[in-house]
Amino acid sequence: MADQISDLVKNITEDVKTIVQSEIDLAKAEMVPKFKGFGIGGGLFAAAGVFAVFALTHLMTAAGFGLAVAYSRGEFSAGPAWGFLTIGGAFLLFAVALAAIGFLLVRRAGRGGVTPTQTIEEAGATVRAAQLALARGKEQAKADNEARKNPPATEVWVGSDKL
Repeated sequence: MADQISDLVKNITEDVKTIVQSEIDLAKAEMVPKFKGFGIGGGLFAAAGVFAVFALTHLMTAAGFGLAVAYSRGEFSAGPAWGFLTIGGAFLLFAVALAAIGFLLVRRAGRGGVTPTQTIEEAGATVRAAQLALARGKEQAKADNEARKNPPATEVWVGSDKL
């Protein structure tokens, strides 16, 4: 009897480990693509910020050259100002493009929320099934206990005489 109980406990423990591991795997499978989208989107936002800083420095340099040309009454060439203005504008456009792509990726990753709904539903179904199995097991244990307490009446026949 004790061996049977220890075997049952061992089997239940292994089953619980398997169920928990499969729930973890399901949560990973459901959440990794979302977090990957958040990570890539965040990285693109960071890159957009870096390019925006580059654009700002170039535009400020272009403004400085432009002011130098204006204050010198045309004695300096406006070429460097136009060059810095062009590069600054290109950096700014690149920053806007990266930010837009990052925004789309983050929005797509966040669609449907960040809760693992499928995992939660599956865990709820597993808990309900375990509760049902536990209730059936309790009923079976009661029935087995009653059967042991009240064994069916048996008749013993020896030859043709009833004892």
